[in-house]
Amino acid sequence: MDESALANWLETLRPGSSLYSVLMLLGGLRQLTGWGEATLCRHLGCPGVGIDAEDSARTAHSLAYLEWVTELCAQVDPSLEQVRSRREVVVAAFELCDGAGGPVLSRVERCHRAMLAPLDGDLSGMSLLGLGEVPAAFAQAARALPDGPVHEDQERFDVQTPQLRVGHLHLHRLEFLLTGTPQRIQQDIGATVALRMHEHLRECPRCQMVAAERGLRWDVTAALANAA
Repeated sequence: MDESALANWLETLRPGSSLYSVLMLLGGLRQLTGWGEATLCRHLGCPGVGIDAEDSARTAHSLAYLEWVTELCAQVDPSLEQVRSRREVVVAAFELCDGAGGPVLSRVERCHRAMLAPLDGDLSGMSLLGLGEVPAAFAQAARALPDGPVHEDQERFDVQTPQLRVGHLHLHRLEFLLTGTPQRIQQDIGATVALRMHEHLRECPRCQMVAAERGLRWDVTAALANAA
């Protein structure tokens, strides 16, 4: 690389530039997931730090994509024990974006809108993600997309598979929340998400009904207070 090319490259990496922001977001996601650079980039579906600094459209797309994935990871419990959930979010975000269809540069915005869209008065994907329901969150976002392969796959699955879930919280996680010890709640759910789940239970008749049918006291808070 000659001096002129090197000077241009360093200019694109100045603090505040788009490429600099891309690299900082990648570093943040490495911390959130505990993955090395190569593993993280593979699951993100991106080529890594060797981004063409002259391809401004691609850099802008990478920046928007990484900002969105970081936003999604931030919904997951921040505790060290929940690193696996954050990894699941990264993988699911790539699959949603990759299967959203349409021009690549428009997919992040489409997926962002889909994650925030409540369907028929139900919870949005982002709300489900905040409750720790990672697979359900991305399934809901796939439903909210107007079209694309991942939407069509989810639509076929919904038609062919009986709806087994009545509440928003997976039964195993609900039972664990209401019967587990504070230490296990912290380890398997995380205190932040556990408190969100309990707040949801206070307001959601559907989830209250599921708990009551199984003889679970959804209004018990002692374990959650200790976990927090």
